[in-house]
Amino acid sequence: MTLNKTIAVILFLLLSINTLIYGQIRMEGQITGKDLTGKIEKLPFVNVVLLNVQDSSKVEYASMTDLEGKYTFENLVPQKYLLYISYLGYQPVKKDIRISPPSVGTTLTMDYELAVNEKELSEVVVTASTVNRYADKSSYLISAADIKNARFSMDLLEKIPDLSIDPISQKIVGVKGSVKILINGISASEIDLKAIPANKILRMDYYDIPPARYMGYNSVVNVITKNRDEGFSAGTTLQQAFTTGFANDDIFLKYNHRRNQFSADYTLNYRNYTDMRQETSYSYLINEIQENRTEKTNNYFGYDDHTINLKYLNQVQENHVFQLQFSPNFSHRHSENNSIIGVNSDSRNGLKADKSAIISPSLNAYYWRQLSNQQDLTVDVVGTFFSTKQNQLNQEFSMNNNTLDLDDKMNLNNSKKSLIGELIYNKKLGLNNLSFGYKIETYRLFSKVENSFDNQDYTSSYLSNYAYGEYSGMKNNFIYRISLGVINRSSQSYDTRYSALLFKPLLLGGYKINSNNTVRLLYIQTPEEPELSDLSNNTIYVTDNILKKGNPELKYAVSKGVALIYSYNQKAVDFNLMAIYGGSNNPINSYFLGTDTNIVQTSVNDNNSKEYGVNYSMSIKPFSNDWLTLKLNGDIDKTITNSLYYGRLSRLYTPFRYDFTFKYDAYMLSYQGNIVSKKLVGAFLMADENKSHITMRYTKKNYSITGSLLWAFTTSKYQTETTPESIVKYINNRKIHDNANMFTLGFNYTFNSGKKYNEQDKKINNKDTDSGLFK
Repeated sequence: MTLNKTIAVILFLLLSINTLIYGQIRMEGQITGKDLTGKIEKLPFVNVVLLNVQDSSKVEYASMTDLEGKYTFENLVPQKYLLYISYLGYQPVKKDIRISPPSVGTTLTMDYELAVNEKELSEVVVTASTVNRYADKSSYLISAADIKNARFSMDLLEKIPDLSIDPISQKIVGVKGSVKILINGISASEIDLKAIPANKILRMDYYDIPPARYMGYNSVVNVITKNRDEGFSAGTTLQQAFTTGFANDDIFLKYNHRRNQFSADYTLNYRNYTDMRQETSYSYLINEIQENRTEKTNNYFGYDDHTINLKYLNQVQENHVFQLQFSPNFSHRHSENNSIIGVNSDSRNGLKADKSAIISPSLNAYYWRQLSNQQDLTVDVVGTFFSTKQNQLNQEFSMNNNTLDLDDKMNLNNSKKSLIGELIYNKKLGLNNLSFGYKIETYRLFSKVENSFDNQDYTSSYLSNYAYGEYSGMKNNFIYRISLGVINRSSQSYDTRYSALLFKPLLLGGYKINSNNTVRLLYIQTPEEPELSDLSNNTIYVTDNILKKGNPELKYAVSKGVALIYSYNQKAVDFNLMAIYGGSNNPINSYFLGTDTNIVQTSVNDNNSKEYGVNYSMSIKPFSNDWLTLKLNGDIDKTITNSLYYGRLSRLYTPFRYDFTFKYDAYMLSYQGNIVSKKLVGAFLMADENKSHITMRYTKKNYSITGSLLWAFTTSKYQTETTPESIVKYINNRKIHDNANMFTLGFNYTFNSGKKYNEQDKKINNKDTDSGLFK
């Protein structure tokens, strides 16, 4: 061995020993603070960072306190640092500290108590909350001004520009699509948010790009609470219309005792409309003969959805959480159409009726366990049973001789059993996070179909294995997130088998320019699967010559996209702009297809599709307070589909939505409206639902009274038509006159009592909602 090699080996060994020793240096502590009354509190979500002494803009290590105010630094390099601790409403701590080489395994403990910043607290009350951008989320802090006008925690979600409360359904809706609601990481609903007073909310974490474990959702909001109260919590919210069958009612009861929580809630969404009118026309060639058909229809329809949750929760703070939830939900649908039909020179009377009932009880067992060194493990198992009964009748009688020209009946009975299980391992590394998960989904569906074409029983089954890993973090203002999911799916439907290995990668990189500006670049690939009704072997008549069928041979689609996202926020403006370019292989779309004897409406896999454009959302407070808030959002998107049957289809989609909200003292007045646009969906152009909703509210202590005028000075309108390329020219215009100037009166009352109580995070949230109803 040469001298140079010997020196290199010695240096390598010394470096290895040095790294081993220094790699064991750990620093931990607890951050507390006194409020304005002098009471000492543990402060969660405090930023604790170690900065470079020579360059204080350079972050060497970063951490954030947990719900108990505890922070941890791992594997510290011994040197001098500038310790910086910051938290809204408290004076920051800046202190030079020196980390010296200790014995292997030594842990340094440094606790700090923050002094209140009375000036900053008063400013928070006046100027509203701060928005903090992190690697994978935006955090909205809650101020006294936010709490003052809120009935309960659900109202606070409207601080987020992408989210709003739909005055019709009283649900949280997002401009990007489906929204997953969490409370401290636990899967929740709107009624769970109503059970928590607004003053118990610390902040809201909004994920516009959901983590890997929430595949299938367009956005996720996690509401973080302060210490909860031990004792009773109860309340009810009622919303009724007086001239229309319309109701959104709920009631809840919770009881917390030490480590145990018992809760029950019930929600009823009811509709019974008697004045919906629609005009429909079909024009097509069949056997080289031109067919023209027009329909004028009076429609009676409605539904009642009953959502019931019975929960038991047992927890030991920072040790474990066990939750058992039973949900015996059920719903009904009904529709009856009376039509005057013109078919070429013939006139007919038409009758359509559709009734369905769905029973869907589910049982969810959840367990979370805290491990050592900021690690945790979560297990979740959900079993669901669906029993679906659907009866359809479609008859047409000639006015000339009263003969039965069309007689179609369909009876469907579905019995479905599903099981979803998931396991997650999570490790916190300061501001970074590492997680691995495995999820299995399986169901077996038995269908009994009786229709005008065939009576048959068939069974379909499905199995999905999804494994994923994700790492996210932030260092020196650089944001990064990497995740990779691998999905193995196999299904058998009627006489068709399908199996696929799919990948779901996500790459996110960004830079926090300053406290107000953030830019991110995203690449994502997502599999899209058909619904059970699309895979059905069922067939029904639409008209004499047009049939509607399922397609058991449908395959999964895969979409890919790149997005550039810019975010800007300050006390008066919160603005988000996303430029997107993406596409899909084998997209699933619905078309009219010609056969030798009929025309069939069915879903097929197209060649590919592309989409590019921008979407935007903003919240503006012109007076830097809650007196007036303007929320604006919309899209400018171009969709191009290369259809297997119709060639190239394209459409520009430009919806615009706006919301004005005035708040003063205990009073609130808001208006929601929109400019409608038509979106390309297969061979169909589908218009958005129009909005014109006025809401007025008075809130005092535990109760509130709300009056809403829905579809003010208009009526709800819906329009669907085919593209020029379609072999069937189809136009449908529908108006629900029951909704015109519909006035609803609402009442809310909540009651809370008891002492402090903590609720632990839940990391998995699964649910099966596909009953197999034929659509």
